[in-house]
Amino acid sequence: MQTRVGPLGWRVAALVTACLVACLAACGSSDKEGGGLLHGKSAKDKKPAAVAADPTADMSAAVSAVKGPSPVTVKFQMPDRPQPGQPLAVEFVLIPDASVQSLAAKFEGDEGLAVVSGDQVPAVEKPAANVPIRHTVTVLPKSDGVYTVTATLTVATEEETKGRVYSIPLIAGNGLPQLASHAEPTRPSKARP
Repeated sequence: MQTRVGPLGWRVAALVTACLVACLAACGSSDKEGGGLLHGKSAKDKKPAAVAADPTADMSAAVSAVKGPSPVTVKFQMPDRPQPGQPLAVEFVLIPDASVQSLAAKFEGDEGLAVVSGDQVPAVEKPAANVPIRHTVTVLPKSDGVYTVTATLTVATEEETKGRVYSIPLIAGNGLPQLASHAEPTRPSKARP
């Protein structure tokens, strides 16, 4: 016994087959492969997932005295320019990578720059990787000048325990006005005939 399929039957069969092939292709592919369909749209049409904003993006990076990669990134931010005789809270973040087993920090100021609070971060055991550890250090400059806050970190990884020193520049008031007043602009020399 032979069964005949009419033109409408072939169209339905072709449509069902196409749907099955598309579904199987979508199940077996990923966006990285660049193929397949996802909810009726090709992977090329899919919008990229929203990337979380970096909460430390507007902060400045502290300068390390040691060259090369560090297991901890140190960033800072000052709400205002420091003024002589006025305390200023400086916000710090310490961002450990996955290798860090523990970390601690100590903050000191140059002569003429007192650290009045927040001079230490007690040891943090097994910090979460890439999660900022926030800390506030309050400084008090005695006079106009250029100062440095030094952050000394003790970082333990599985391989070793190391100290690392970071420098944070700080310009209080007018900086070094005596240097600015002695600097004269250079004038072009006149050619003699």
